[in-house]
Amino acid sequence: MKDIREEYLRKTIEKKPSILKEDPEALEGLKRGLSALPDKMVTDLFYMAHGFSDITDLDFMVIRADILVDRAMRDLAETIAFKPIPAQMGSGAVRNFVNLMTHEDLPLLKAAKHLSDARNIIAHKLHENYDTHLQQFYKALEVHQTEDPDLFNAAVIIMLTMISNERDDWDEKKQKRSKDD
Repeated sequence: MKDIREEYLRKTIEKKPSILKEDPEALEGLKRGLSALPDKMVTDLFYMAHGFSDITDLDFMVIRADILVDRAMRDLAETIAFKPIPAQMGSGAVRNFVNLMTHEDLPLLKAAKHLSDARNIIAHKLHENYDTHLQQFYKALEVHQTEDPDLFNAAVIIMLTMISNERDDWDEKKQKRSKDD
């Protein structure tokens, strides 16, 4: 695995060539540090610093979409709960809370679950194919699945709109309750 160490150093120097002029000892320290690390850790560091070679554009889109959906879902849960959701509450627990409180089988919850499952496959390299989860994601949103990344983005926008509309409905319910009280 000497190749990955050399590539890591080359790309690091390429990104910040001033490191050689400013502090040549830091470069030597980096070389020593890299030589002491296990190969797998150096590989992970390489990907963290310089990108993942085995992740596609769609993979990145799925990861980013899942982050956006998680944030929107948390916002919805906080609207429903009338207070902030604890930070340690994971996205699955947030989805379960929304599901329990809405008393409905919301398509957006199914879509969010499949998007999260697809992201987990990518992030944890569980197995190569997450197509089934994307198919279920599109199906839950009643959107025709294609290979076009713009249509994936459109499906995500539809989902975020659904979450936003649900949040607005809960805001209306809260306002109506406070007027009735």
